[in-house]
Parts: sequence; C-alpha cells; structure tokens
Amino acid sequence: MPKIDFPPLLAPGIHALTLDQLENLAVSGYPMDTERTRLFTLLSLWINKVQALNVSAILWIDGSFLTKKIAPGDIDCVVWSPATKTVLTPAKKIELEQLFGHENARVHYGLDLYLECPVPDQVLHSEAYWRGLFGFQHDRRTAKGFVELKL
Repeated sequence: MPKIDFPPLLAPGIHALTLDQLENLAVSGYPMDTERTRLFTLLSLWINKVQALNVSAILWIDGSFLTKKIAPGDIDCVVWSPATKTVLTPAKKIELEQLFGHENARVHYGLDLYLECPVPDQVLHSEAYWRGLFGFQHDRRTAKGFVELKL
C-alpha cells in the first residue's frame, strides 16, 4: 500500500532556514499537535548536543514533519560532512558517534538520521540522490521542498 502524501509546507526547492524559522513553519501553526512539539524539542536537544561538541555541518530536514500531517512519526534528516572545530577526547568521540548513530538518533531523538561524508568526486552524486528523495512526494512526480539548516 503506497504512503499517503500530505500537503507539503514548502514550495519545491531547498529552503535555508534557522531553527526558529523551522519552528514557526512546522510547529507554531499546530498548537494542538503535541507530537510535533515533542519532535521539535528532541531535534533542538540533538542540535544543542552536536554544537556543544563544536561540530559544524549542514542538516537537510524532510519527511512528514514538513507536511500538514498531524502527529508525524519522526523527522527525516541527512547530516552532511560534519567537522569538528576542536580535537575531541575519546569520550567525546563516543558521544558524537552515538549522536550520529541511526538507531540511537531514532530512539532518543525521533530522527530518521543519515550521515553523508562523500569524497569530493562523489558529492554531486550523493546530493543528487538525496535531492531526488527529499525533493519529491512518494508518487516520485510531485515536487516539494525541504529545509537546510547550518549547524
């Protein structure tokens, strides 16, 4: 059975937003949707923990969280080429690995998280893959938008 496509919150394309702008777009307009609020709170917590480790990256956000669906199940994310600004202790490296671990991110932060660290000659291919996946509804024909956040 095909997935239902709910109306998207964004026009087609990549939309560079701040965390506050994302909240205004995907949470503030749904005051009774406690699941949206919960997911956004968990995303914010995850971002704060990543930034506390002095990691910079680009985060692409998509999924039912960026549609008018009530109570989306998670937030789909791709983290692009994270880089640490400082040397991490072994304990901090483990913490970072846990934050970027798919299963840990799903269970503890409500994120369907994928990590992309393509080598230079594969960047275009990797970006094209995710743009195709995030940039269209499940019918694979109807274009929609997704969010880019700088961490």
